[in-house]
Amino acid sequence: MDDKIRFKRKFKEEEANRFIREEGTKIDPAIWIPKLNEAREVLERNKISYAFFGAPAVAAHNVLIRPTKDVDLVVKENKNDVAELLQNELRLLHGHKLEPDDDAELVIDLQSKVFYEIWENKLYTIIMTEEAWKRVQPTTMGYAISREDLIASKVGRYLQSSLRKDTDLNDIAATLLSSRELDYSYLTKRLIEGERREQMVTGTVWNLSWYFIRELPQYYKELVKLTQNEQKAREKLTEFASNIISRLTTKEVEHQILKYCEKLTPTIPELQKEFFLNNETVKILTRKWEEDGMIELKGDRVKVNKNKMNEYFKKDAGEPTGFAKDRLIKNLKAGYRNPGTLASLSGCSKPYVYQIAKKMGIKLKE
Repeated sequence: MDDKIRFKRKFKEEEANRFIREEGTKIDPAIWIPKLNEAREVLERNKISYAFFGAPAVAAHNVLIRPTKDVDLVVKENKNDVAELLQNELRLLHGHKLEPDDDAELVIDLQSKVFYEIWENKLYTIIMTEEAWKRVQPTTMGYAISREDLIASKVGRYLQSSLRKDTDLNDIAATLLSSRELDYSYLTKRLIEGERREQMVTGTVWNLSWYFIRELPQYYKELVKLTQNEQKAREKLTEFASNIISRLTTKEVEHQILKYCEKLTPTIPELQKEFFLNNETVKILTRKWEEDGMIELKGDRVKVNKNKMNEYFKKDAGEPTGFAKDRLIKNLKAGYRNPGTLASLSGCSKPYVYQIAKKMGIKLKE
């Protein structure tokens, strides 16, 4: 096919997906960084509001420079318009991603095999809020999202897909080690605001705190690899985890810790070791749960009142938020009435499906 025709026509989705599967190998920084600079020059010359994330942001913040197959960037403008701009100015192919919740525009450099993933006001599935835009930082490699948003955008990706293996874990661990201080209040807010589907294709959508509490052991393993010092790794993660957990008010986090206590009736030191909690944070948690009648401290052991705990988690279960809720409402309006189908399509749990259907005055099939 003639190059001019090839660059002018838009890739069909099937072709773009096949190209991604066949050519999606990781590219050396010596190749992708110059390509990033080409895109940066076009974006800034055309006054596009953008910020790099993913591997480019990790490099821009001087955390580490690693191979990657794509250059991730978020824009305020219409992502399709930005994709067309890069396509025309840099002679790239324009494609689409086909994963659920993944609606990035792709432009692909055939020669270098570098993908530019263009997201519109989203870091994967996390909304790029006005506050997040205000925290975007100028660097020698262009504009990059904040370190806090960098960490939040990576949380949950390891559990969500085994294909990513430990890249996202390594990015989080390396960012923690290279950061003198983090805005923990803002980072906690982003973990509550953000959400991700439990599995890439199907599954419940949870906020990021659900993933955060489950990935702590993996962060520790990565920190040990990077520091070659178990004590230093534990101290760093305890600082990080305690600052987050002491500020988190989500039942997803409480449920994970309390279920551990119910199963093992741990001592306070064992609880601290399992979830990387400092003395102050464990006191905050146990005091709250004692007041709610969910635990009883016997010596230094934590004994759970199962009935009280179950009542607590059944009460005020809340409702799906963000993308999950929007998908559910859209499918209810489209006429879907089977609870299982609605749960699968939206990523919401069945109790959430019934709750929202009731609010909308819609009767579901039993």
